[in-house]
Amino acid sequence: MWRLSLLLVGCLTGCELTPPSAAAEPPPGARGPSTAAPVRRPPAPTPARSASPSPSRRVAPPPASSAPRDPPHEAGAAPVEAADNRVAPLTVDPSLAARAQAVFAALERGDAAAADALYFPRAPFLALKGGKNPARYYKYLLDVYHADLAKVARRHALWSRTRLLGLDVAATPVWVEPGQESNALGYYKLRGAALRYELNGEPFEIVIDTMITWQGRWYITHLAPVKR
Repeated sequence: MWRLSLLLVGCLTGCELTPPSAAAEPPPGARGPSTAAPVRRPPAPTPARSASPSPSRRVAPPPASSAPRDPPHEAGAAPVEAADNRVAPLTVDPSLAARAQAVFAALERGDAAAADALYFPRAPFLALKGGKNPARYYKYLLDVYHADLAKVARRHALWSRTRLLGLDVAATPVWVEPGQESNALGYYKLRGAALRYELNGEPFEIVIDTMITWQGRWYITHLAPVKR
């Protein structure tokens, strides 16, 4: 299980997908008691103090194994576009928080179309999906998305009092090869993410059935499960 927690509040200029445990603890080897001696600025210690410090005061670089495996991008970097769309999902996406906030603004106004910023864009969809008429299929899916949002909107009378907390991910993204889902191009797929929010101190969530990537960025394709 790959559990990530993305805090969205206050990070409209960049939010990072990081495991909660990694975010809460310093890297191995960087721990030490609160009484550790401060770093000295100037000059190197005298020979009399050149002996190795005690283990409790040693600050060693993290071991190689503690570094994230195959980081897809540098923090804050724009995704590197690929013709086959095989770009690893961004760990930092400056647009994701703003797009998630747009969903809540749309729910507050009762305007489902205003939440399209988090939905998969039309032009990439036409390139990504195969089939005889991807434009018609896109319109169908977008209409379903709007209808699902209208159902969500009926949960509360005053969405203006809600506060978005974050996007929770409790699954591992999988790569969908071309042809597996009537798709001309591949993409990363994520099931069961949830937008967490609170109203009057009580927690709620909007579960997202399916999100997929375009050039490393996550977008909704199905808010609720699609009836087939």
